[in-house]
Amino acid sequence: MDDERRLSFGEDAEQYDRARPSYPGAIVDAVCEGGDVRRVLDVGCGTGRLLQSAGPRYSPLVGVDPCLEMLEAARARNSPADPRQVPMFVGAMAEGLPFADGSFDVVTSKSESSSSSVVVERTVPAVA
Repeated sequence: MDDERRLSFGEDAEQYDRARPSYPGAIVDAVCEGGDVRRVLDVGCGTGRLLQSAGPRYSPLVGVDPCLEMLEAARARNSPADPRQVPMFVGAMAEGLPFADGSFDVVTSKSESSSSSVVVERTVPAVA
């Protein structure tokens, strides 16, 4: 996907958010089950619906999106009363994430080719 198309999602972030389905918390739990999963990164987070579904069960929650309008909507959507439960949202392209290797236990990304799939990558500690 070219940069122009990526950024076009923010032309009407509020409309995008209204049309986007929520993710049941059970999906997030299924993605994160097994092992000690706490740190979750959602690449291409859009308006932050997946991280909102994760709620207080995981921390830190970080969403990355190249579109500033989407990040503004994500921050507005994810403002619980307890500031420790607020995900961090970062403006960046997926190809240039500003995090060190191993910073997250689970990385998710919504597939562009399907309206219902979420791609999940679990990190595995290196064995010496």
